Amino acid sequence: NSCSAKIHTDVNGHLVKINDEHSHPSEKETIEVREFREKAKQRAVNETTPIPRIYDEECAII
Repeated sequence: NSCSAKIHTDVNGHLVKINDEHSHPSEKETIEVREFREKAKQRAVNETTPIPRIYDEECAII
């Protein structure tokens, strides 16, 4: 990634400084897919629910 954008926050998470602008689109979809997969994997490990049902239930939440 060649994006030079940076953000600086203090220890409380308050914005202190922003350098430059992003040179790429948002990764919202990538993050949502990653979260979906992680939640489904955790459920598959921790539950006896069949995987297709877990998939369907998680899709219904989105």
